[in-house]
Amino acid sequence: MRIGPLGTREVVAVGLLIIAVIAGVSVTLLRPDDQAETQAAEDRIAERTAAANPNRNKTPTRTPTAVPTPLPAIEIDAPDGWQVRYESISSSGSSVPEGQFAIESLNLSFPAAPFLDMRDNQWRVVVAADLNADRPGPWDFTIEYQGTVKVFVGEQLVGEGSSTKPTKLDIEAPSRYATSSIRIEAEDTGGAFLLRWQ
Repeated sequence: MRIGPLGTREVVAVGLLIIAVIAGVSVTLLRPDDQAETQAAEDRIAERTAAANPNRNKTPTRTPTAVPTPLPAIEIDAPDGWQVRYESISSSGSSVPEGQFAIESLNLSFPAAPFLDMRDNQWRVVVAADLNADRPGPWDFTIEYQGTVKVFVGEQLVGEGSSTKPTKLDIEAPSRYATSSIRIEAEDTGGAFLLRWQ
């Protein structure tokens, strides 16, 4: 059957083409509305979720970090056994070893130079020992001195002083270990010399 100059096949093809164009236009025109509805629905869900959250107006608080309580300082006993080195001090300031001895306790006292061939007020002494405690530091101890003194625990300077009369120097020494070393450098600067553990 023919319809005008076109046959049935041509009419059906034209009809299908028209339907496809209408469907494409409809989908294109309806898609923005669908997206708008989907976005509106997501916004409503977000609003309801926020309204149901009891912490919505609270700023998050940071959990404080636990700060370890520092250990109190303990009084440490005097070491048993010291190495003592006597040195002369030249006019240029350099030190020349004069003698080395071992002593049981730190109690040095001299009215002048310790040896006849050393000059008064131009000598110093370096003493060293091991410190042992029940636990790591801080440790408390006291040195009595006359002259100038520097105290090192584990190679860290923990105290120093200078005095022309007998003076006590209280030390609080940190240590990460239950044992450490101690070194004291003391110089005769005038008058008598004194260095002892209190």
